Amino acid sequence: MEGMPPAKEGFSREEFDRIIRRASELQFEDSGSSGPGDVVGEEELLRIGKEVGIEPRHLRRALGEVRAEALRPVPSKDEGVLARVVGPGFVQVSRVVPGPFGALEKRLEDHFAEGESLRRLRKRGDRSLWEPAGGVRAVVRRALRVGGSSYDLVRAKSLELSLVPLPEGQVLVTMTADVRSVRSGAGVGGMIGMGIPAAAVGTGLGFGFGFPLIGIPAALVGLAAGAAIGRAHLAGESARIRIAMEGILDRLEAGEPLATLRPGDWRARFAR
Repeated sequence: MEGMPPAKEGFSREEFDRIIRRASELQFEDSGSSGPGDVVGEEELLRIGKEVGIEPRHLRRALGEVRAEALRPVPSKDEGVLARVVGPGFVQVSRVVPGPFGALEKRLEDHFAEGESLRRLRKRGDRSLWEPAGGVRAVVRRALRVGGSSYDLVRAKSLELSLVPLPEGQVLVTMTADVRSVRSGAGVGGMIGMGIPAAAVGTGLGFGFGFPLIGIPAALVGLAAGAAIGRAHLAGESARIRIAMEGILDRLEAGEPLATLRPGDWRARFAR
């Protein structure tokens, strides 16, 4: 028809998701099952997926990931002024990856010790707690960036590693980094560093003009500016740690070596 745009030959990923989601809604409405308590069985899910051309192995993996959400460890309670003003004190990433539980656990723990300069504090069941390794050797490794690693995980006070075995030969891997020490340094340091000078300048000017109480609003402005600086610093550090943890999961999922040590690197001799 004249004036109508030509029909598209295909659909974008976003359009495909919208079409499938809307078709599912219509299917439920047509069958009279559209209430919030209605559920779809696993076999029905696989059947519908087959009809729209999705392979069962992908559906089963997606199903495992959704079910694994309930198994993800919850970080410690994080409340207080700094949590509200500066930001969260924990960074968590999680992924369902294929592979034998024991082999994945060993690869991760070996990498934490050798590739991330961490030492294990304790291990209980499927969880282990790690902190930055101490000693001259560890400091030298990090200073020289042995193997080209940036050692971003040592920015956290501690890191919890959790592995939960799932059906279909999969494992839910969760890493939770405690960045509360970074938050304290950034938040308190920023507010003190900005609040006290602002109060001093404001009070000095106030005395000069006969309004000594002007130092109070000046201090509040300084505290607000310091908090903003602290939020920005914490956000940057948290992002680096998150990217580092996501990178580990990417390589673990792809079956690639977790360490970044390259043969022939002059720094490799320090890794032994």
